[in-house]
Amino acid sequence: MGDIAKTLLKCGVGFVVGWVIYMVAMVLTVYDGALSLIFQAIMASICSGVFVAAALLVGLPLRAPKIREVWSAIGWWSLILSFVAVGVMVFHARLGLQTELVDPETKEPVKTMLPMAALICYFMAIFPIVNLPRNKRPIKLVQTRTTSGPVSEVWHRLVFWEERACH
Repeated sequence: MGDIAKTLLKCGVGFVVGWVIYMVAMVLTVYDGALSLIFQAIMASICSGVFVAAALLVGLPLRAPKIREVWSAIGWWSLILSFVAVGVMVFHARLGLQTELVDPETKEPVKTMLPMAALICYFMAIFPIVNLPRNKRPIKLVQTRTTSGPVSEVWHRLVFWEERACH
């Protein structure tokens, strides 16, 4: 599969994850019948698309050679950011990230997640998926000798098995 196809696949998965998160949040907060479900599905699509595009733009520096080496070494572990972000959204009340807003129509107070925290968590749930490293580069230990003194010392350094195409 080509690089463009992989990027489109990751964008699609990020879009679906964002859409599901948005719809779950909508059902838990502002669900008001079938019409709101239809309208909010459209809004979820727009919001997810904007956040996927933002994740692609913010992730551009990850394509720089030195940064890509570090990001590629992280591999699938980068998805921990997504799980942590979703966990924060689920447990926001216990983490003290809750505020009380007033519904403009009913004038009743509504407890909800802090808006800035919600936006950051939403972005951090999508970002690692859209910018998932292409492949994890295996790391091996290689012994090298230095003659910095009267006695040679053996040092270990990290070397990537895979050739770097950018050099």
